Amino acid sequence: MKVTRRNLSRCKRELVTLACRIVHERDKCCQYCGRREGKLDAAHIVRRGRGWLYAADPENIVLLCRWHHDLLDHRRDGAERRLVLERFADLNMRMLLKHGTQQQPVTVRQVQAMADELERQWLEVS
Repeated sequence: MKVTRRNLSRCKRELVTLACRIVHERDKCCQYCGRREGKLDAAHIVRRGRGWLYAADPENIVLLCRWHHDLLDHRRDGAERRLVLERFADLNMRMLLKHGTQQQPVTVRQVQAMADELERQWLEVS
């Protein structure tokens, strides 16, 4: 994928989709309960709103069944939600250390580097 200023937004969306496909191939089941049947979602541990680098990083994405994805994303209170959050607390901290806590503007060079890395990972898992 060749990234330019003109196609930057489209490339970023496509790379998030590719990252989710990589995670589906990598995980194959809910990473919390092990469920394989039914709808499995690619869930971002550090929310996508924190920045594009989080959204397109396969290390920030885990496969969860709808029930556990809903618990993680919709901030419902309860013991089970706390267990889900605790399970992925280390991953959350790793992502924050990797990409920083401040949202930064993304350059064409960063998107091209991510595109190259995700295409390499896709070839490995498919």
